[in-house]
Amino acid sequence: MLGLAAWRMWRCGGPALMRAALKWWGWLLLFDAAWSPIFFGLHRPDLALIVITPLLGLIGVTIRGFRRVDRTAAALMFPYALWMCYAGYLLAGFVWLNPG
Repeated sequence: MLGLAAWRMWRCGGPALMRAALKWWGWLLLFDAAWSPIFFGLHRPDLALIVITPLLGLIGVTIRGFRRVDRTAAALMFPYALWMCYAGYLLAGFVWLNPG
């Protein structure tokens, strides 16, 4: 759905708004790609929580940027946003219940 939303933006967006929104989408992908190796590879849930916090903000900014150009593209981002909020909640609980 992330790819489909970005494709819709690329296809129907105006140059300035589209570029700005897709830049945020790119940052979102970078943070998303960094999260898994930190949590699963390094076994560092505390660092993963530090990464997921700005990731949630990037999701919100990306949805807002997508909504300015294509409401459907923004709507396609909502399941991902909900999933990452849930993942952040679980991760925060995991860090809190397993200190050190």
